[in-house]
Amino acid sequence: MFVLCPTAVYEPYEPRAVPIVEPIVVAPAVRTGVGRDAYRPVAVSRKTVLASYYAMWFDGRRTANGKPFSVHDPGMIACPSGKMLNKRLRITNPKNGKVIYGRCDDIGPDQKRFPERGLDLSPAGFDALGIDKRDGLATLVMEVLK
Repeated sequence: MFVLCPTAVYEPYEPRAVPIVEPIVVAPAVRTGVGRDAYRPVAVSRKTVLASYYAMWFDGRRTANGKPFSVHDPGMIACPSGKMLNKRLRITNPKNGKVIYGRCDDIGPDQKRFPERGLDLSPAGFDALGIDKRDGLATLVMEVLK
């Protein structure tokens, strides 16, 4: 049996804690890769290069590492040296700060015909960096990632 104490004063329950409303901060998503490559990489070397883009008629052809080239993939990058093949790169447009991440999938541009060029990007990569394809060439910052 439950008996109330006649001398006790019962007050309605009021919570004394005041809830603190904090804004939810969401960090901007940075695409650095997929699967085991999805982490924020560290740059090993940095170089300013003159970049051009692949012609559309390369679409579907095999690259040096065997992957078919896609004009719609911004991460498709060709480097002039075979030593760079399959290295991960961060390409930055210094004029507007836009960045793409990719892997060196192919060998090119031809250093005998175009010794001043350091990279070939896909047309989608040029668009992602905010470069007009009618210009044909752009000065970019290339960072080799660890």
